Amino acid sequence: SLESSYHPKCPPWWDRSCDLGLVIGTFFHGLGNYEAMRNDENLPFANKIKSYVMCNSAEAESYRRFELAADATKHVFDTALVTMKRKFQEQTHAAVAAVFAATRKSG
Repeated sequence: SLESSYHPKCPPWWDRSCDLGLVIGTFFHGLGNYEAMRNDENLPFANKIKSYVMCNSAEAESYRRFELAADATKHVFDTALVTMKRKFQEQTHAAVAAVFAATRKSG
């Protein structure tokens, strides 16, 4: 039933402009690209979060820690992505070289 389903609570600063910003942000930045949406000064999130955090010292510390953790996580994933791209390129070069060598032997 709908009454028993999970409904996450919105943060206290969330309002209708955030609903609209989420739709617009999804259109411009892509589904799930929340970091880009949060940092987009044309959307309401950055200013609302900053204003809320500045008024609440406990929230400010939580936000600072979250930002540090998010930055560290992004660094790890970016490094992993670069490593995967390099490995894929190396494998592709090796495969092309093998095909080229096989073609030269048979021709």
